[in-house]
Amino acid sequence: MAKELRGELKDAAGHVASTAKGIAEFQGLRDTGKLINSIRPGATMSYAYVKETANRNGFLYPRIYEFGGRDVQFGRAILNRSSRGKQLRSRFGSALGSRGQFGPRAFLGPAVEMERPKVEAAVERILDRAVDRYGF
Repeated sequence: MAKELRGELKDAAGHVASTAKGIAEFQGLRDTGKLINSIRPGATMSYAYVKETANRNGFLYPRIYEFGGRDVQFGRAILNRSSRGKQLRSRFGSALGSRGQFGPRAFLGPAVEMERPKVEAAVERILDRAVDRYGF
């Protein structure tokens, strides 16, 4: 049961990952292809997620695109010491208003918002199937 539910949650997250890849491609974020190719869905027993793991010499540059130079988790400016990172910050800004806002070239957050109704419907179907099958 656990593997089945996790697989279904990952499928739901796959819709968001696919949309995020499309948004990133549309915005011209394909340079080496690392960013778009690193966008992947995942799931645990409790939740589904979409992550990206692209970096340049240890610098997580997609954060600049997503949050406009703001580390949303800690609410502070992202350390940006690589030459490419400095270029990104000078071109697209170093801070963006308050926590939780998306940067000008965000792709994950907008994908979540666009796919929210589909994901919610998918999770409802998953839960209904689990109740029917296992009688929770």
